[in-house]
Amino acid sequence: MTVLRWLRVQWDRALAVTVFADSLRKAAQDFIDDPRALPLIPNWNRVLAAIPEFFDLLLDAVEKDSKQAMATAVA
Repeated sequence: MTVLRWLRVQWDRALAVTVFADSLRKAAQDFIDDPRALPLIPNWNRVLAAIPEFFDLLLDAVEKDSKQAMATAVA
């Protein structure tokens, strides 16, 4: 792995951590502001009604991402 590629991977990870931490802070603040509010998360029945092949698409995406991650780790 070249130095530039390594730096990019490190930067991508740092960005992902930052975005996750910011999202977690916002969710915590939303909960503190109104702990009885209902989250706007559809249940799986609604997801499947909208996209019947969703689980197949998700599995394909996970497998593709896993293969890509393994290829990157080996390179």
